[in-house]
Amino acid sequence: MLLSGLATLTLAGIRFTPVFDALAAWMQGLSEAFVVALAVLAGGALVLLAWRAPRRRAEPTDRSFPDLNPHPVLEIDADGAICFRNAAAAALFPDLDRQGMAHPLLHEVPALLAGLRHGKRRHIVREVEVGSSVYEQRIVRVPGADRARIYLVDITKRRHAAEARQQSEQKFARVFRSAPMAISISRLSDGRYIDVNDSFVRLLGYEDRLAIVGRTAPELNLWVQGTERARMLALLSHSDAAVHSLEAQLRRRDGTLRDVIMSLELMEFDGEACVLSTMLDVTERNQAEAGIAVLKAFYENTLRELPVQVAVLDPEARFFYLNPEAMPDEEMRHWMVGKTSVDFALAQGLDPAPYERRHQWLLDVIARKEIGQLEETLTSHDGQERHLLRVATPVLDDGEVLYVVGYGIDITERKLSEHKLLEAKDAAEEMARLKSAFVANMSHEIRTPLTAIMGFATVLGEELDGEHRELVEIIKQSGERLLETLNSVLDLARLEANAIDVDPRPLDLEEELLAAARLFKPMAQKKGLAFKVETPGRKTHAQLDRACLHRVLSNLLSNAVKFTDEGEVRLVLRSAGSEVQIEVRDTGIGIDAAFLPHLFDEFKQESTGLARTHTGSGLGLAITRHLIERMHGRIEVQSTKGEGSTFLVTFPAMTAPPVGRADPPARPEPHALHPGPQTVGS
Repeated sequence: MLLSGLATLTLAGIRFTPVFDALAAWMQGLSEAFVVALAVLAGGALVLLAWRAPRRRAEPTDRSFPDLNPHPVLEIDADGAICFRNAAAAALFPDLDRQGMAHPLLHEVPALLAGLRHGKRRHIVREVEVGSSVYEQRIVRVPGADRARIYLVDITKRRHAAEARQQSEQKFARVFRSAPMAISISRLSDGRYIDVNDSFVRLLGYEDRLAIVGRTAPELNLWVQGTERARMLALLSHSDAAVHSLEAQLRRRDGTLRDVIMSLELMEFDGEACVLSTMLDVTERNQAEAGIAVLKAFYENTLRELPVQVAVLDPEARFFYLNPEAMPDEEMRHWMVGKTSVDFALAQGLDPAPYERRHQWLLDVIARKEIGQLEETLTSHDGQERHLLRVATPVLDDGEVLYVVGYGIDITERKLSEHKLLEAKDAAEEMARLKSAFVANMSHEIRTPLTAIMGFATVLGEELDGEHRELVEIIKQSGERLLETLNSVLDLARLEANAIDVDPRPLDLEEELLAAARLFKPMAQKKGLAFKVETPGRKTHAQLDRACLHRVLSNLLSNAVKFTDEGEVRLVLRSAGSEVQIEVRDTGIGIDAAFLPHLFDEFKQESTGLARTHTGSGLGLAITRHLIERMHGRIEVQSTKGEGSTFLVTFPAMTAPPVGRADPPARPEPHALHPGPQTVGS
């Protein structure tokens, strides 16, 4: 039965094969007993082979492959003991036997094996670290045995590569986000932005990148030119996947326009063809360049129109710019670039000597690194002499001469004017000499007969009476007036010629003012005027010339009495810090505001011609101003027409009173000035 069954199975196995058909045809001629015997033999052979085959293949499957594996292989039995390790494991982990399950490779392996035996998992994959190495550990159950096999693969390099890649990606992400240039990644197919950095967001004027990602440039109304993206893609298609230095203009969210320079590059991102774009905002730079261009054009136009010769030279004194004033001929102006002034003289057939001097002067200026001036006289082709002043200014950078800016001014007219001025000066000095001689001669010629006239008038006044005595008084008054005018003219001439020596000494101003008041008080009372003196009641000193001060007080007080018909004349002395002030105030006719600026001019009077109401030469206040200034003082005036005038004289005060006493106050004969008459102010 067994053999019959085996034969049946054998025949059933081959029933549906082509061999069966051929075998059936061959067996038709054999006896049934022979066929059965043949089937039994075949079935027995198959059973024998099936029984022998697993025993022969078991050893290579279980041991030969792990032994030959170049990677470490271990086997752990059900008790957790190491029952096998290949040569690679023995070489790499010689301490496995000593450490056993405490070895890092076998950490938690028993628990994992229990999970394999009782769970549905057929294998476990994990990573373990052994020292500085990292291994991928694959744990599987050994078929037909109660043990587990552990395959190990050293993935240290792969781990390091992955970590490096991760760090690189993180670094790229940081650089991408924080880059100062605007960077964007958009799909090539539809132009939608996949990612943008913060600079791109700021450039477009948005608050968050999410407002941009997923949208296209047309949706953002980004490009001023609607065909900008098509132009960029066309350029990319004709390049090696990258285009640089594209100039474009984009529109921000608020509608303002910005100029940018772009670079485009094709790349793959998450498996899609994309365009990596970088933008640099150059709006301010373009505006600055436009401003510089305008400024450059302005300066060039200015230099062209300047009526001054302007040239710029290199450190070898060779020209590289001349304006039309320096060289009117445009062709020659271009020829001069890179040439020296000596080259120009030789090319024009001119005397090279003055041009060689100019060239050497320029080299000296460059060597000294200081501004230099040169006056030169050149003779043109027509024989006309021209005088020029040349100035050269070195322009330095870190102590080195970059270039020299030179300009030349034609001073021919100035030279002629200077010559005329010198002639005029000589003529004026001659006139001054003649005037001095005339004044000296006239002083002698007028004073001598005038002295005789006044002397004889005095004698006649003593001899005559009645009408004749009045006539003599008129003669005497006229002589005094003429003498006053003559003295004033002489004093002014000497002051203007600086021929009067001022001898400042410490003076008690209170005493000097009281002495002057004693002289003029009777004159004021004779006209029915009140004459008042105000002093601080203490010693007030100043370093002044007594004769000059006396003349100043005389002129001011005589004018105050002369031009006041009612009211008062007041003389005031006061201290004002480091200064002393003398004030002469009256209630007279006053001075018109229009005449005040001319009050101290020579021979100037407010009333002139037939309308004059008071006599005088118009020199008194001019002399007064000169004297005050010679004593380092100043004079000011305030006046209202019809109400009166106030003259304020200010001198530096002495820091300490003088030791001892100066000469006693008196009315001395001025050593440098003619005494003014005390009856009539000048």
